[in-house]
Amino acid sequence: MEMEDKSSGTHKQERCGFAACGETIAEGQKEKHELTCPHGFYTTDSGLKIHKHAIRHFDEYQSLNNQIRTATRKNEDIRAKYEEEESQLKGKIDRLMTARENLERNFEKEFLELEAQQKQLESILSQNIEEIFKNPQLVKEQENIKNALSTTSAREPENVFDCSNVNPRHLDLIENLYKKYTISSDFVYKVMRSVDRGDFAPNCTYTDRPSPIGFHVNTSAPHMHAAGLEMMKKHLKRADKALDIGSGCGFMTVCMAKMMPVKSTVIGIDHVQQLVNDSVANVRKHHKYFLDSKKIQFICTDGRDGYAIGGPYDVIYVGAAIEDINDELKDQLKIGGIIMAPVGNELGQELCVAEKQTDNTLKKRNWGSVIFSHLQNLEDQLS
Repeated sequence: MEMEDKSSGTHKQERCGFAACGETIAEGQKEKHELTCPHGFYTTDSGLKIHKHAIRHFDEYQSLNNQIRTATRKNEDIRAKYEEEESQLKGKIDRLMTARENLERNFEKEFLELEAQQKQLESILSQNIEEIFKNPQLVKEQENIKNALSTTSAREPENVFDCSNVNPRHLDLIENLYKKYTISSDFVYKVMRSVDRGDFAPNCTYTDRPSPIGFHVNTSAPHMHAAGLEMMKKHLKRADKALDIGSGCGFMTVCMAKMMPVKSTVIGIDHVQQLVNDSVANVRKHHKYFLDSKKIQFICTDGRDGYAIGGPYDVIYVGAAIEDINDELKDQLKIGGIIMAPVGNELGQELCVAEKQTDNTLKKRNWGSVIFSHLQNLEDQLS
């Protein structure tokens, strides 16, 4: 800083740094003056006045602001596209759900119509028999026919989904599974409601947990039974033969039988004779007609290689974990048939559904991690 000129008695002066101004300023006041000098401001296109010393920072601000606006527009475009795709997907799901409900309603309607036609034909047949057969020999034959018809109808009740003898706690259990979408179809819902778990599970009867049934094995939790029936229902509805390996207490065997056509067979096998005896006793409580008609058959044998004598099968259900689906099980499956089994070892298991192709290979699909008892030989199981 220049010192005061004491000989003249005056202070040194400086000029404003903006040429358009040129004003003389006392020494030390130049910086303060330039910050407020009218010639030091720049007016933008939008009318905003910015000091020339700040123009560089303003340009950086504008550049950054433009980047933010561009990014905001891109984000809005992406959000709009996502919302449009989400709306389209929801529409497709709604249409598929509606189509499925319509198919189920049509199936119920056609089933009831066929049932009504059957009753009408039986009525007409009965009337014609009474009118035509008059002599004693024909009357005797008529009685034999009626007895046969009576026996047949007793084997398969008109309403296999009747719940009049079912414990209310079981109905509540199945209702909760239905509300949680563990049971996703009305068909499986009706089947499981009509098979009282109390007839089969001595422990944890009406809870969604596995139930010990003796000999170091459990019957699965209701949610696992529901999942299995949901995945097998399409094939069970048209199945001629099915196999339940490790049938245990018989609960799953009865559910499978109820989902299959009238003239069909499901074989339940277990290598513990007492469990086979228990299964027969359990089924006799409220589903004796399945045993009388031989729609359900229980056999004591080692099921690790299936049961070739009764095959080939449309559906094979394995109720215990296996290392892999072996050739013996694959060979007992019909083309287009499925086998459902927990596959894996002590390190982990996956619930696998495999469909047999026309070239005799299996098309496999895993449905998630599970924990099942292992399918093993009788000595290891009892040890």
